[in-house]
Amino acid sequence: MGHSLKTQTLLKIRNPEHATWHTFPMSEILFKMCRMVGANFYKMNFSETNWFIKYSWTKEQEEEFRIWMTEFLKRKDVRGHFRLNSRTTKKERSKVAHDFTWNHGWKTYSG
Repeated sequence: MGHSLKTQTLLKIRNPEHATWHTFPMSEILFKMCRMVGANFYKMNFSETNWFIKYSWTKEQEEEFRIWMTEFLKRKDVRGHFRLNSRTTKKERSKVAHDFTWNHGWKTYSG
């Protein structure tokens, strides 16, 4: 599946401890993902191939993250990074969140 997002940014984050997650939308998304599974955002190496298979989450956690990301994508300072605009519907934002977790979400286990 091709990347419909600007996910190349993920692989360019070499030193996440230097990222200002409160102003850099992708880092804030990654920070939230890490927090949900107890991973240390500051020690993660997002430039590694398949960094997202190091941890796992339940289907419920994944859905909670998608709901959070769908709302997060409403923010004016975030939309441009995902080629969204003020007229983007909740369904479209939800699709972006779904695509993101499909391509870069933690492994999912039923539990």
